[in-house]
Amino acid sequence: MNVFSLDRRIKFFFLRHRSCGLKLPNGWFGRPYDNGLSLVEAEVHDDALIIEPDHPLRLIFHGIPTLESKADGLHLANFDALVFEWKEVGGDQRPHREIYTSGEVHLVVQ
Repeated sequence: MNVFSLDRRIKFFFLRHRSCGLKLPNGWFGRPYDNGLSLVEAEVHDDALIIEPDHPLRLIFHGIPTLESKADGLHLANFDALVFEWKEVGGDQRPHREIYTSGEVHLVVQ
């Protein structure tokens, strides 16, 4: 067991690496190793973990995930559901919402 809380461990990861790529259960968000996402906020509320890696992206994990630190970054798994919300950059700014009920999320070191 880790001494630090889950949200604090995520904040430490971003302090150390500054930015990361995002790999969702169905693949990369954007081009692999092309998006350098920074952390806006990471916090635990009741039975949910909310990570905001840059605006306007939001990962809402229902059921606190397990977090494993590996050579390529952080791996979050074993959640009940993940809601990924994001908006397109540019003129459209159309909101998107994707829901995952299994899989892993990787915050990939660049």
